[in-house]
Amino acid sequence: MTKGQKPFNVQQSHVSSARDRSRKTLLLSQYRHIRNKTKKDERIKRKQLHEQTGTEALKPLQIEDKREYDETYLHQLEEEDINEDKIDEFATYYDEKTTPKIVISTCRRPKKVSYLSATL
Repeated sequence: MTKGQKPFNVQQSHVSSARDRSRKTLLLSQYRHIRNKTKKDERIKRKQLHEQTGTEALKPLQIEDKREYDETYLHQLEEEDINEDKIDEFATYYDEKTTPKIVISTCRRPKKVSYLSATL
């Protein structure tokens, strides 16, 4: 807003109808200023309302709040689960009692790097 102009009520439709670029930017800045000012006033009113009533403001939902209960998820390990791990067919590999047998294969016409890594 320049020195001689008076502020007036700016709406979004007025901004898009302006043809002059400088006038359009002026209207847009006034519109944004008024919009931000009303938002700030609403925030202050909500904050005062929460202070007067003694309630807490609503907080945005987090991922943990949105999570649905899953019956298969184990929160704590039970004795049954520990015993199942001991009976498991791969338990010896996980406990590193036996080393797994690994076969590395290549294609019919391997590159030099893959052939050398397979022969190690």
